[in-house]
Amino acid sequence: MSNVISIFSYESYKKFLRDIIQNSSKRGIIKELAHAATVHRPYLSKVLNDKVHLLPDQLFGISSYLELSEEETGYLLLLLELDRSDKSSYKKFVEKKLKEIRLAEEEKNKAIGKANIVASLDESAWLYYSHWLYPVVHISVSTPSLQKIENLARALNQRPDRIHQILMQLQKMGFVRKQNDLWIWNQGSWHTSKLDSRSLMFHKNLRDYTFEQVSLKMDRGVSFSATQSISSSDYKKLHQSIMSWITHFNKVATPSNPEVPVVLCCDFFSVEA
Repeated sequence: MSNVISIFSYESYKKFLRDIIQNSSKRGIIKELAHAATVHRPYLSKVLNDKVHLLPDQLFGISSYLELSEEETGYLLLLLELDRSDKSSYKKFVEKKLKEIRLAEEEKNKAIGKANIVASLDESAWLYYSHWLYPVVHISVSTPSLQKIENLARALNQRPDRIHQILMQLQKMGFVRKQNDLWIWNQGSWHTSKLDSRSLMFHKNLRDYTFEQVSLKMDRGVSFSATQSISSSDYKKLHQSIMSWITHFNKVATPSNPEVPVVLCCDFFSVEA
């Protein structure tokens, strides 16, 4: 697709699909969407231009083809329900659910700054996730004491010219801006799905940074790793506790004053598949 499309701005699944097709530079996109929905191409064309509708499992197939997230897929299927419904009470119920999802997305975007959805082949996005310095420098300049290159270089134990290079690249991405001799946070980072390769790189790079800090005998934070066996019920309780804590962390990590940049890495999983 030539442009990145956010499903949450749509009120019709047909309009969403039409824009996907229109914005795609891929030849045979309609045929591939029809194949994903297990319908013939003429039928999909009729759906997009007539009163005929897809079935939920057919639209789900298209969602899988487009690699939509679980939240995006749920929203898309609700759009189908909205278009198919002719009962006012149910239609109002679906409209209410869609509105709640849109508001939740808006609030999430406000908490992290301007949302930037990553295109699949965006070179800048790959660069941002290629090393821990990019996201760490990016968030660090939101702290006034770290808005000068020399201060930032000292805090991160890096050469000033390396920090300057990172800042110049972040400026091109629109994440920071220069004001006299200060570098200032401009907007939030990109967001990728859990299975996106860049997301996996991000996790690995932050853990590499953590390893560097632990190897320097860091005493200003917490580093804990363990393997243990616990009961299934305790695993579920701990998992829920961690998820609740992360939700609290995200609420705390909204703009405030004064601030300090922090790094959080959390891994907790059962060895059994």
